[in-house]
Amino acid sequence: MKTSRISILFLILFIFSFSSCSKEEDYQYMLPDQTLDIQHRDLANTLHSDLQPILNLDPRGEEGNYFHFEFLGQIHNIGEVASKGKIQLFMHKDSRLELDISSLDSGAWEYDASHRSFHIWTSDIEIASDAFLDFNVQASYDMKFNSSLANFTLTILTGSGGEINGMNNTAHVMLEF
Repeated sequence: MKTSRISILFLILFIFSFSSCSKEEDYQYMLPDQTLDIQHRDLANTLHSDLQPILNLDPRGEEGNYFHFEFLGQIHNIGEVASKGKIQLFMHKDSRLELDISSLDSGAWEYDASHRSFHIWTSDIEIASDAFLDFNVQASYDMKFNSSLANFTLTILTGSGGEINGMNNTAHVMLEF
């Protein structure tokens, strides 16, 4: 008897938690020192963009203690509509990584070096549904005093380009030397 009352109570709380959710809620997603406001809407009733990064490395060879390569990235819009507004990417800064910002291709991206912990790139280019925006930059990694592995993660700031799904906003690649 006592177990069935507890089960019924949990069922009532479960149903109440879903019925009390509004279809439109404001959320704020943050990158350290920055904020971006977006609106979270009922996914079943709203078409939206959904941006997903893809990141690979193209080795260019070694010179002294440096391993040269190119980050080959793409931002794929897997959503139903084109992206709208500013798209921001960030990658944690590593003192052993040197980026050649002048090699940033396509003219679609602007680099912001002002943040002390992150490399930040911004684009206002609209990405159509099921289309890609390239993100490629040459880099060198200082192998001295390091193991044979280096990890890099490229992240799309949630809310960028009008998207509302932050679950697929990171791409990870590992450099082995």
